[in-house]
Amino acid sequence: MADTANNASSEHSHLVGEAEQADYARGTVALITQAKGASGDVDVELAPIREALRGYGVDADIVEWTSGKSLRGYKAAIIRSPWDYPDRYTEFMAWLQKARQETNVLNHPDLITWNSDKHYLEVLADLGVNIPPTTYARTLEETQEAAAKVKGRLIIKPAVSASSRNTGLFENYGAEAQALAEKILSAGNTVIVQEAIDTVQDGAERGIFFFNGEYSHTTRKAPVLELGGGLYRGTYTERITIVEPSAAELELARATIRAIGMVSRQENWAPTAGLPLYIRVDVATPSSGKPQLIEAEAFEPELYLRLVEGGFDRFAKAVAERIEFLD
Repeated sequence: MADTANNASSEHSHLVGEAEQADYARGTVALITQAKGASGDVDVELAPIREALRGYGVDADIVEWTSGKSLRGYKAAIIRSPWDYPDRYTEFMAWLQKARQETNVLNHPDLITWNSDKHYLEVLADLGVNIPPTTYARTLEETQEAAAKVKGRLIIKPAVSASSRNTGLFENYGAEAQALAEKILSAGNTVIVQEAIDTVQDGAERGIFFFNGEYSHTTRKAPVLELGGGLYRGTYTERITIVEPSAAELELARATIRAIGMVSRQENWAPTAGLPLYIRVDVATPSSGKPQLIEAEAFEPELYLRLVEGGFDRFAKAVAERIEFLD
């Protein structure tokens, strides 16, 4: 597991090595989160991250992205938990462009902008990453046509979403699935019609985490969707445990990171934008085949550091190594 996602980070390997031999940069970073009172979970890991960063000579302020606070003077802004962004997508993207003018933003705004819309899945598929059969629909007619081609259960979800919002698992394209598609389209979003991975409902989903291209840990997620639409037992609850990925699942995650590096070069992103400070690669292995990519979350994933021995220190070290070389 020491190949650091293979070639994805080879051009940056000096960054980690030199940082290990150097005194860590002293400075202050902003940990970016959602507004107080926003719907959804509170990020319980912000305070422990802040404490762990102090051990590497890095101070941190917790900053709500909606606060209007200037980020000038910070060594970097670390995007952690702006989990209310799907409801304010245009506003958040405007904020992100302003933030990049004021400081270094990690993950890089080029990567975040690309990753915030799940159209990125088709880009990764074109680069050889294995994903479930997936179609993007911009009208109800297109949604119906796509659903008719799905073999077995299907997923209906928006191209821009977080925490399984407006996401449904269905036996077939019936009235409930169509109602969800109409809701997504009426909000101006694109509908994703996807063949469901049969083993996800049995707990086969894995979240594989990397920091600066180095493998960190893997989580198992219990099902969050109820068959027929809606969330498992009516509420979004992530039941997470730490597990080891299979060799094939880990290789798919690394292949995904390599593909992101290829996108970075093809799209002429900033030099280090293609190497995420943090990324969670969600995969699952269907009963009939090879692992498939569900999602590559390089925007605002929950990291579950609290479940991993030394997790907060590991992430803080990655931040300190990364900002050591920022202007």
